[in-house]
Amino acid sequence: MTASKGREAWTRHFKGKGDQLTKIKGTSTAVFDQEGKRLSVPLTKGTDVTYVDNLSVEHPKDSSGGGVSAKKIVAIKVGTETYFVDVNDVVKPGSVGAVPLQPQDFGLGGSTTLSSYISTLKSSIQGRQDIQGELEDYLIDLVEYYETGIGGLADYDVTKLPMATIKKDFGETLGPIWCVKKGLSGKNLGVSLATKINIVSRGEVLKDYELINTNGTKLNISAKGDTASTNTLKPGPIMKIFRNNSNLVAKYSSTPQYQIISTLDQFGALEGPMRAASNLGYYRSQFNLISGTNFRNANSSFIPPEVQKAYEQMFLTADTEIKNKYLSGTRFTYRTIAWCYENFLINYSKKQTNQNVFTKLLNDVLNSELIVVKLSMSGTIPQFDVLMPQSGSINNVFLRQKNTKFGTGGEKLGFQL
Repeated sequence: MTASKGREAWTRHFKGKGDQLTKIKGTSTAVFDQEGKRLSVPLTKGTDVTYVDNLSVEHPKDSSGGGVSAKKIVAIKVGTETYFVDVNDVVKPGSVGAVPLQPQDFGLGGSTTLSSYISTLKSSIQGRQDIQGELEDYLIDLVEYYETGIGGLADYDVTKLPMATIKKDFGETLGPIWCVKKGLSGKNLGVSLATKINIVSRGEVLKDYELINTNGTKLNISAKGDTASTNTLKPGPIMKIFRNNSNLVAKYSSTPQYQIISTLDQFGALEGPMRAASNLGYYRSQFNLISGTNFRNANSSFIPPEVQKAYEQMFLTADTEIKNKYLSGTRFTYRTIAWCYENFLINYSKKQTNQNVFTKLLNDVLNSELIVVKLSMSGTIPQFDVLMPQSGSINNVFLRQKNTKFGTGGEKLGFQL
């Protein structure tokens, strides 16, 4: 399985779609006139051209057949001149703008069989107007790669593909195929080709999909990419599991790590880190000055001058950018204070002794509740890994923030798995 070429590529990406702006991608492009005569026209890689649809229907240099090997010559316009080149020497029209690639974006939802899931996914990829060219080919090849277990994906140029989105979002879409076909089928979890796939709603905070075995048992799956932008595990679902398990509460409730998670869950994105960090003694007296503030809509509110002065040492030591702004007289908002407290908690979570407790806690909490399926990429070749809390395979967890120092952020701290 490789990118479509020849007549197949023309039929899929160009034919009947009108004139399109594109570029020359070949390094030694053969150029012809309309009768098939070879021309001495230098067209270098990257040259801007326009594909001309109505002149590309047939050409003397076309070969018969409809497969990948069938040669197809297409018309291009360079300035005011019209030439004819092999379609393989022309960049396929690409997808425009951000492309949503989560399962729900392909019409996948509810309980379905593996074969139906794959069929719906392929049809949706090929039918979407915002997925074209190399991206369409690559996504189809990825699906077939995990469907059949064979094939090559090395011919794609990763610089032309939204790899970060593919890892973060399309990995969530591919994951069920991998899990059923290979990843979880040999782990004594009851997974077989008869296992059904259930894509949950976007509002679900703990899992991304379920695998439903023939005996009715369900496996909760959380999909993760290996990028820093992947979703974090928020305090809410962690505390929900705690509230339903008195043994876990008895084991961890006296630890500062539990108290941090509980506080982050109980209070909002702005107030939570302030309270959690100050409870550990970090600028506690300063927080007492503002603890009565209504933080619900205080993100962009300027702090009073006397409070800014009280936090002077924090601003001078937390971050170089914050320090320079403070020294220049910039007035800060509550968002900057919250960011400093968040940063303290992140560093706290990364200290080895604390990280060990957080890691053990999350493995215990997620035991039998969640399986993490993680996608990484080596070039264009995908690799899935499975993290199973019951085996202690989730390790080195730490808190990660998504808010900015000076903006209006509103997302709670969560754990990077």
